[in-house]
Amino acid sequence: MDFTLFFEKNDQISYAVLQSFALSGQHIVTQEHILEKLDISEYKLTQVILKLNSDLKKVTSPDNTAAITALENHNYQGHNITTTLIHQIRLMYLK
Repeated sequence: MDFTLFFEKNDQISYAVLQSFALSGQHIVTQEHILEKLDISEYKLTQVILKLNSDLKKVTSPDNTAAITALENHNYQGHNITTTLIHQIRLMYLK
């Protein structure tokens, strides 16, 4: 069953972005890849990244923080994004 169907629209986008980092072997994703995959604007992507970083802070401990940072050349890197963390975010979005 696809639980993302129960997410609010913005949460669906955030979750899809988060999964992009997990599917990338090096946890680096290009902005172009995300924009094409999700058909969103650069502004929307910026808002999603800000929200995701806020959500990641809610589910991680201060000792093991997870975050998404912007790199040069319109790339983003996910730090400490694990399968367990993705499941925690999914549960948070289902509530």
